[in-house]
Amino acid sequence: MSGELERSVHDKPRKGRRRRRKEKGLASILRLPLDLGLAGDRPVEDSKTVAMILRPVLGHPMQEVMISISLDARGRIISAFIVALGTLTACLAHPREIFRDAIKKCAASIILVHTHPSGDPEPSEEDYVLTRRIRDAGHVVGIPVLDHVILGKDNHWSFGDHGILKARV
Repeated sequence: MSGELERSVHDKPRKGRRRRRKEKGLASILRLPLDLGLAGDRPVEDSKTVAMILRPVLGHPMQEVMISISLDARGRIISAFIVALGTLTACLAHPREIFRDAIKKCAASIILVHTHPSGDPEPSEEDYVLTRRIRDAGHVVGIPVLDHVILGKDNHWSFGDHGILKARV
């Protein structure tokens, strides 16, 4: 018996034996990379381009969805992840989630995007507070937030276009 115990303690676990639990529901799409094939290898130059790239991917969801897009030094998309899912009227996001992938990928900057299920992209007071908080966190980690774009049903609203974020895409 001591031989069995000895073997089990010293044996290395076999590769592939542990499987991750499959997540179910909406949480399963968090942290999955988005396929932004429309972006190609060209730089993201303005909020219209951001809306054009993301609208076909997101459609018009019935809850708020927040995406962090990481850009290289030339403004090209390195990656894009859904970082938060919300309710019909709110989406809580923490800077740690928003900047996680950008830090891993050594991004030069990010663009934050989220949806408004109401169809009206006009920012709420909470959107202004979140934008300032994420902008300030970007200063701390050295990754500027170039824009925060809110997608409505057929239009969008940009904090960069309205001069609230000084750095431009």
